[in-house]
Amino acid sequence: MQKKCFKCNIIKDILQFPKNKGICKECRKKYNKEWRNENKEYIKKCRKIYYINNKEKIQLSQKKWQESLGEKYKEKERKRSREKYWHDPIKSRKKQKIRDKRYKEKHGNKKVLLAKERRNKNPEKFRQYQRDYKVKNKEKCHNYSVEWRNKNREKIRQYDRKKLKTPNGKLDSIMRGGIRKDLVSRGTSKNNKKWEDLVGYTKEELLKRLISKFTKGMTIEKLINGEIVIDHIIPRVSFIYSSYENEQFKACWSLNNLQPMWHIKNSTKQDILPDGTFGRHNKNGMKFYQEMINNQTKEI
Repeated sequence: MQKKCFKCNIIKDILQFPKNKGICKECRKKYNKEWRNENKEYIKKCRKIYYINNKEKIQLSQKKWQESLGEKYKEKERKRSREKYWHDPIKSRKKQKIRDKRYKEKHGNKKVLLAKERRNKNPEKFRQYQRDYKVKNKEKCHNYSVEWRNKNREKIRQYDRKKLKTPNGKLDSIMRGGIRKDLVSRGTSKNNKKWEDLVGYTKEELLKRLISKFTKGMTIEKLINGEIVIDHIIPRVSFIYSSYENEQFKACWSLNNLQPMWHIKNSTKQDILPDGTFGRHNKNGMKFYQEMINNQTKEI
């Protein structure tokens, strides 16, 4: 059985027509396509209104559909994202920048604030994710950091200068450099570990200790300027160790063995031990340290 289409005026098989319609399927498709292109804004508005009114219903149906597909859906999504973004990475980055710019114009720093909130709620989870990512992408992270440092050398210098003007920043710099040089001179290293983890106390605790030992005229500003230095009561040279795990290293860099001292006085002090001998000749630093601790406990 045949029928004539009112649109293209061609006689076609009845199966090529929708039920009770005088226009064939092909003409209907063309008409729908043209109408959609002409009324894009109207369609967007209608979809938005429908989504707002039926949000929960849509989300439930999407979840059910995803669960029914299972691993197939995940693989499909991965494939789609690869095809969309990785066939032309430069083009995809440009598109992403445009999207980010539009989002920023609409919502300001909402995205950044939300990310910060998530990090603050789950700090350990975020740190673990970063560690895992660095382990998996070691070379990529290294290349990126080298490239970034080369591009932002002046920025890094400015940050370091600012940091050195604060008490914590200054102490961090002194202790980090001091411990590193000390271990290198003994044929070992920090193994990229924080100095606070090696000695067992923080910058804040060290600052409290130094302030409690300040003599007349000493201030935090003078410590920052370099007029006051951190001195070892029992000199470093008198301790014997070849690793930061050694007991003598812990004793040498312990809070009890550190004190503030004027820079001029420290330069003339040398490495003299409490008995008057030189630390470089007398390697009994641990013995003198234990005596000092015993005397401190007796005074208390």
